[in-house]
Amino acid sequence: MAVFDPQWLGDLGAARPDPGGGAATAAALALAAALTGMVARYAPDSDESRAIAARAEAVQEEATELIDADARASARFAEAFRLPETTRVERRHREAAIELAVEVAHARVSECRAAARRLLPDLDRLEVIGNAAVRADVAVAAELTGAVIRASEITGAATLAAGSGARAAAESGTVARAGAD
Repeated sequence: MAVFDPQWLGDLGAARPDPGGGAATAAALALAAALTGMVARYAPDSDESRAIAARAEAVQEEATELIDADARASARFAEAFRLPETTRVERRHREAAIELAVEVAHARVSECRAAARRLLPDLDRLEVIGNAAVRADVAVAAELTGAVIRASEITGAATLAAGSGARAAAESGTVARAGAD
């Protein structure tokens, strides 16, 4: 059984923008959610443990969708930066495409961060009600969840910075090329 598709891992390790850090972050979230669900299922059977397992499963499904959604957003982001910017119309089109790509990419990492944060109260509760035999799995899930939150913040900030940098470059280029069009 392959944990991750070898092709996907190869694509992640390739020198291209998609999949990238956001997709890897979503994959880590899927792992954290799966572990959370496992620990909940090892806990004594109760409405609470079943509810935690159901919430973890929902986060896992969301994370799985975010892996592909983030890869698509990264591809769109890279495509926007490759658009021509020779004429004023091309520059405006490129700037609008970058702005939209930044919004979409930032939304994906924000969704990932929000989903990870939803796991935290359940992980705290599993430390109390969970089976002691899988306490290490609670710790691993918590560490992965914390890493997902931090990685989402880093990726989100980098995405916004890239968009801001493109806008600043476009604005300075517009002034410099004002008479060229």
